[in-house]
Amino acid sequence: QSLKSESEEASNISKSELEKLSKNPSKMYKHAYEMLVLENYTQAENAFKVFIGEHPKDSLTSNAYYWLGETYYVQKKFQLAAVSFAKGYQNFPKGNKALDQLFKLSLTFMNMGKYEDACASFSKFEVEFPNAPKRISNRAKEYKKRAKC
Repeated sequence: QSLKSESEEASNISKSELEKLSKNPSKMYKHAYEMLVLENYTQAENAFKVFIGEHPKDSLTSNAYYWLGETYYVQKKFQLAAVSFAKGYQNFPKGNKALDQLFKLSLTFMNMGKYEDACASFSKFEVEFPNAPKRISNRAKEYKKRAKC
């Protein structure tokens, strides 16, 4: 069986299969992330939402909020992306993806034309993550200039 047809099969998971998967946090997360990688954003979105709903305190939930936000972002659903990045950051301010969520929230606001909110987000980013990796802090400075902060 080819890899393509296996991935297509995996992306056509039924609601009952999704419910079964949801009982195992790591398998559920892995499935959701695989859907994202396959660019099956609707399936990824559904799977990440189920994951977050079933496992709100799991160690992977910070990541799930981030990736859910990404599924929205790539589909230009910026309002939903902003909500997901913000909730992920608020619920897990010290989580694995906190820095990324705040940075991406700023970019999302820019995409929505909400430059004041973007600037506020960039400021929060600088305060909360003064030692952010250069690759991100340099990008943040560049986007901050573009937003005329």
